[in-house]
Order: sequence, then structure tokens, then C-alpha cells
Amino acid sequence: TLQGRTCETHGCNVLKTTQTAPMRKRVLFVRHGEGEHNATGRWNSKRDPFLTAKGIAQASSLRGNTEFSDCQLLVVSPLSRAIQTALGAFGENPSCRVVLSALHSERCSARCDEGRPKSQLVADFPCIQRWQGFDTLPEHWTPTVSSDSCWRKDRVPAFLAWLRAQPERCIVAVGHGAFFGSILGWHPDNCEVAELVDVSQVLCQLRDTQPEIQLRAVKSFEKVGLAAADFVDDVRKLLSDPDPSIRGAAARVLGRNQEGNVEAEAVVAEIE
Repeated sequence: TLQGRTCETHGCNVLKTTQTAPMRKRVLFVRHGEGEHNATGRWNSKRDPFLTAKGIAQASSLRGNTEFSDCQLLVVSPLSRAIQTALGAFGENPSCRVVLSALHSERCSARCDEGRPKSQLVADFPCIQRWQGFDTLPEHWTPTVSSDSCWRKDRVPAFLAWLRAQPERCIVAVGHGAFFGSILGWHPDNCEVAELVDVSQVLCQLRDTQPEIQLRAVKSFEKVGLAAADFVDDVRKLLSDPDPSIRGAAARVLGRNQEGNVEAEAVVAEIE
């Protein structure tokens, strides 16, 4: 889940919580099904590879998934394997709003992560021209290995800010393993459904007086990746927490958000 709040860093107008009963939104990440590059391990052999037969079956198996029953917004990466997965899971005419967004296309590290021109995409998937975001997607929209070196610093925060800015309370994003993995703190499998951790809620639960709630919070918190980027100062304070499990979790989270953080590395070394 993701709590609505003001994002000053990106200057976006996002949902604000009330003091009495803050409304939270649920965000689910769905990695695409098995792609041709996943099956062969040949990352540079083909630009924008399609799903394999296995990948198509994986996507189709998501159809009717109860996790998606309350979905109000479906956001899809313009890479073909993500579009195919969304079509397999939701069909060509989902009942919710659908947005095509290049913000969460895969981090570009090889030819397989480069997308095709919009005209080629719509020739293969005509239904996407009905999706919001299609009209504003440039013909040559794709990042490249050379242009995408700052994807963690630029695209990840922009995507999280965009999610917070949407009015829908339940969002499903179909995308990619490395991009989603950087946010989650772990790499999802093909067609795995992963819920985005509400970091602000978990930070509160770490102070809960009920041990079982605190323990669940620690286990959830210690896996978090760049989802905690806006909470680095709060996380840093936990490095001096008397509870070693909380100190260790904070150090690991901080390490994922600030590579080379000496203080966090020292805490991890002390605990391990």
C-alpha cells in the first residue's frame, strides 16, 4: 500500500491524508511473463522481445485473480512483454482506467530492454491506442543503455510520485523485474504479484507495543528498496534503535537507498 502525501521533491499535487481516518491506496506490481530473452539468456539478440508460449500461459493464468478484483487503475509499460502480460491478465477492454506509461519501462542494460517505435507497437497491439498515455507517448520513446544510466535517481522517484498523484485507491502496474525490484528490495519472478509496502505505515508499526505487530513490521521493513527513498532521514534515526533487529533492518534499507553509507555498513557488520 502507498499512503497519499505531498511530494515536495517532485512538485506534484498528490493525495493528502486526514488526521482522523487516513485513506491508503493499494499498489500491486506485476512482473511480465517469461520473455524470449528470459528463456534463452540472450539479452542482446533482439530488441523488445515477446513472451514465450510459457509466458503467455503465465499471463493468462492471472485472469480473474482475486488480487485484481478491486483494481481501479491499470498502468502498463510500453515494452511488448508487459503489454502482452496486461492483455493476458485483463483482456483488451478492462473495466478500469488503463494508462500506458514509459516511466516504469525496464531499466535499460541490454538490447532486450529497448522498446520499439509506437507505430510498431500499435500495429501489433491495436487496442493500446484506446489507452490513456498512448497519444502523448513519443514515436521514439525508449530509453537506451547510454541515456538510462540514472534510472534509479530519475525514473524511480518520478514513477512513485506519479502513483501517489493518481486518485484511484487500488492500482495494478504491469512492468519489469529490475525496475520493480529496485523499489521492492527484491526481484520478483515472472508474473509474480507483489504489493508495494507502505513505508510510512511500517515505520509507525515498528513502534507498536504489540510484539507480533512489531515483528511483522520488521520483516516487511527489512526487504524495502527505493520505496523508502522519501523516508531516508527517518530510517537513519533507526540506526541507533536499542532493538538490534530494527537497527539491522534500517541499515539494510539505508544501504539500498544510499550506496556506500558508512554508518549503515557499520551497523550491518556489527549485527552480522
